[in-house]
Amino acid sequence: MKALFHDLGLIEKFRTGRQRFELDGADEARAFLTARGIPADRARLISEGIALHTTPEIPHPMAPEVALVTAGVDLDVLGIGYDTLPPETREAVAAAHPSPTSSAASPTPSTPAWPTAPGPPSAM
Repeated sequence: MKALFHDLGLIEKFRTGRQRFELDGADEARAFLTARGIPADRARLISEGIALHTTPEIPHPMAPEVALVTAGVDLDVLGIGYDTLPPETREAVAAAHPSPTSSAASPTPSTPAWPTAPGPPSAM
């Protein structure tokens, strides 16, 4: 669920303009889950993972459900841990999920697959 909702706050429909996009996505995910009977403690873990997914290191010692989304973002966007993956794994992932910014180049830490997300509304 965190992977599905983690950038939802970037979509205008879900962006409140009162807080960072991560918090907008976290709030929407929590509301979505609790409205469907997901227990509040599980919805909170998902919400926390979304809220913190762009904050390197802080979520790492937290619950695995919180830390996992950040670890994915660290690798995907920042390239943290990229060199620890075997080359054949990197190549298989790049072949299965080519970068939307370049069909010829394999994604590397210096060529992120996605554009940088905007900061909080006050920073724009």
